[in-house]
Amino acid sequence: MSFLWLQPLLLLGAVFVIGPIIAHMIRKKPINKIPFGSFFLLKKLRKNRRRRRRLSDLLLLLLRIGALLAFCAAFALPIVQWPDPNLKQERASRIVVVLDNSLSMDQRPSDTKGNSGSSEALLYKAKEDLSLLIQSFPEQSKVAIVESSYPAQIRSSGFENQQSSLLATLSEISQSERKTDLAGGVRLARQLLAGEGGEIFVYTDEAGSFVSDPLLKEELKLAVEQNVAFVPKVVRFEPASNSIISSAQYGDGMEGGSVIFSVTRYGVGPKKEYTVTVSLPDTTEISTFVEIPQMNEGDDPITVESFVTVPRVTEGGIAKIQIKDLELPLDNAHYFHLPRVGAGRVLVIDGDPGATTLASEVYFLERALAPHGVSGGAVPDVVGSTSLTLLDPEKHRVVFMANVGDPAPLAPELISFVRAGGGLVISVGGNVTPERYNAVLSDLLPAKLRRAEILAHDGSPGVSVNLPDVTHPLFEPFGRKGFSSFSDLRWKRIFTVEPGFPMERQIMSLSSGGALLLERKVGKGRVLLLTGTVDHGWGNFPTQAVFLPLVQRMVSYLGGASTQAKERVSGVVGEQLKLKLPNTGGEVQLLGPSGLVGTQREGDWAIFTPQQAGPYRLQSDSVSTKSTEKIESALIWGTATVNVPDSESDVRHLDELLSIAAEIKPEHFIHKEHLDERLLVLGLVLLLLQAWLAFPKAQDPEGEVQMVGK
Repeated sequence: MSFLWLQPLLLLGAVFVIGPIIAHMIRKKPINKIPFGSFFLLKKLRKNRRRRRRLSDLLLLLLRIGALLAFCAAFALPIVQWPDPNLKQERASRIVVVLDNSLSMDQRPSDTKGNSGSSEALLYKAKEDLSLLIQSFPEQSKVAIVESSYPAQIRSSGFENQQSSLLATLSEISQSERKTDLAGGVRLARQLLAGEGGEIFVYTDEAGSFVSDPLLKEELKLAVEQNVAFVPKVVRFEPASNSIISSAQYGDGMEGGSVIFSVTRYGVGPKKEYTVTVSLPDTTEISTFVEIPQMNEGDDPITVESFVTVPRVTEGGIAKIQIKDLELPLDNAHYFHLPRVGAGRVLVIDGDPGATTLASEVYFLERALAPHGVSGGAVPDVVGSTSLTLLDPEKHRVVFMANVGDPAPLAPELISFVRAGGGLVISVGGNVTPERYNAVLSDLLPAKLRRAEILAHDGSPGVSVNLPDVTHPLFEPFGRKGFSSFSDLRWKRIFTVEPGFPMERQIMSLSSGGALLLERKVGKGRVLLLTGTVDHGWGNFPTQAVFLPLVQRMVSYLGGASTQAKERVSGVVGEQLKLKLPNTGGEVQLLGPSGLVGTQREGDWAIFTPQQAGPYRLQSDSVSTKSTEKIESALIWGTATVNVPDSESDVRHLDELLSIAAEIKPEHFIHKEHLDERLLVLGLVLLLLQAWLAFPKAQDPEGEVQMVGK
């Protein structure tokens, strides 16, 4: 509401109020004094009469000043005005309806019972009103429907005059989790009208990201210039209130791990306690309570920080934290990445340290694990074969055991480690005795060791390997690049294995038919058995280009992270995201909260626009095999956490749309009231009232005579 004067200079007449004030300050003293001996008996009565007279004088003064001010204000022609969406406009024959179906339109009334249906939501109310509006249009009216969640799109087949078709189109518009795009909706409506005039009806709640769109005003101005009438239809609940999880992060805690989070509340409401639940990837759920203080009209949003203790996380993944708020259910959940504890450390057990560093069994392995030093890659912790006490499952996710002579002291702890989800790579060599390994590691070995076998003598290049199956997750990165490098591998000696093991455990073999690399799933973990060495004693494996990337892949495949660790990104619904594609010729797919999600490939990137909040995983296609072990090990190349736009959670109403419309087309949206006549009447009433009060005062002889006792 605003106030203005058409003739503001006439307000200067208000300075004449000084006249009545001066007149009341100047009083003529009585001249005649009449002695009266018994006057002292009336002293108390005189005091009361003088008190009433002073009160009467003050009231007269105020009435005279008020009358003068009222006349001055009336002559200045005051006007009060305010935006009014109910002013009548002439109905056009071509109409475009823009319906806001952004996330904030899922808001429910503050007294909602939490029903799972959508009949309580703002969008449902808006569609009901719009249905009645469409049915009220004349038969010759042509109507188009546009939805305005980002990006806005035309839902009808251009302009239609069949009400049944329009109502069917309206029923198909569903609630989205995207932000508002009213500017885009008005732009599409203006383009449909093509400069030939018409009407644009906009149904919105005026909440969320609507108020931060600077393009909306420009689009409305363009529409008005093209002779288009604009009709805002605001739907809302009063009072509006909403609470969200605005941030969450995993951290270490006193009794394991902890999730530190913030709860933000918008709008008006009493003090309230909310239930907050954290859901971990292993289906563990932990709940806590958060109290938000009372909020009044005009208060800024309140943010309260808290935490909840959860089990220590070592596997990484994506977690969800959710607040139980019935007023806007779509923004209750918040998704965040979990760390992989120990993902950057690998325990290496050196069974043959050698006299020099170069002679060590694990010299090449160390450099393949951390090619850039400790600043990058999987940092190796190298220990001797008697130092397994350094194995810490909370720091190490993968163990390499290279040419260890006696595994008996290590076996119990290694078995427990793998069954709990750890990864183990066993490589052999001259120190390995089949009987010892088969006796104490039978629960881990993919196949029993038989004996060392010479494949080629000095001067011979050795036996080549068969190219591995790139549909297996371990070898997928080599499908597009580097696949041919396997053909350069040569082996002069290996350990043969006893026959009779399940053939699906053999994932790499020699051209002569011998098993080179085998795997076995044990409990939650996995074991890889290399029947050769990781030094150059039995072949050229460590000096070939394939050695470093294959070692890196073994680490990530078994549950650790390497220099080629999967990518993690975060984004919001409706905004484009991208994940880096693997170096593989195999097919990959993107899995979202509701299944497969379409992607576009641009170079080495998979690009997608999420339409739903939740976890997203870029992974290899499901392996078509009877081996459940291979299916469970489907490779994840990257993950994304997608949340709803924070701006849509602010459900406070600012009357912005009507203000913009009133500024552009004031004759349609500004209601004006002229106050000059009312002020003239008020001035006359005040003038008559002061005259009535002043009349009996003139007849009072006590005002002219002072009585004095003898």
